[in-house]
Amino acid sequence: MKAFALPLAVAALLGLTGCLTAETQEWSVTLHPDGHRGAYSVTLRNLQADGPTPHHQQQDFDTLVGLLTSDDYLLDRLRDGVYVKSRGVRIEAGILVAKETGLFSDPANVGVVVARDSTLRRSVESGMTVLATNGRVIQAGDSLYVRWPMRTQQMSLKLRQREFQPTASLVAKYRAWKARRR
Repeated sequence: MKAFALPLAVAALLGLTGCLTAETQEWSVTLHPDGHRGAYSVTLRNLQADGPTPHHQQQDFDTLVGLLTSDDYLLDRLRDGVYVKSRGVRIEAGILVAKETGLFSDPANVGVVVARDSTLRRSVESGMTVLATNGRVIQAGDSLYVRWPMRTQQMSLKLRQREFQPTASLVAKYRAWKARRR
């Protein structure tokens, strides 16, 4: 099972667990001039289940619903120094797209660290390919990361899973869930 961490993720960035998988992640961070606080946005495209059985796939969907509706998720993010301003899922061109935006009190809370060479860095998860960034992609042994100059205020990164192999689309379950909530 693959997992991503990012707000509603991130995809590996910020905190999502379970067996949900996304084909691409779009991540952006805007730092306040003080360099310590800022805003973030994470978009996960083609969000699907990768649980091996229908039971596991239902659990994946239940995880998604929990992330969308649970106050526990918001409180967990707040304890991690992140205030979630908005979170949601929509169907776009036949695929699920999840988006989360928010504020943070420290760049490390959204995966950005200050490196020893005084640059800003974000690690790229194993199995991901960098499609686009306004930073510099660095391969160091088995590690891949993106680096930005210290005073960068706007950072962006788009990633794609190299071996995207979901087991079930969640679009029909999402449509049925949305219809019941009306």
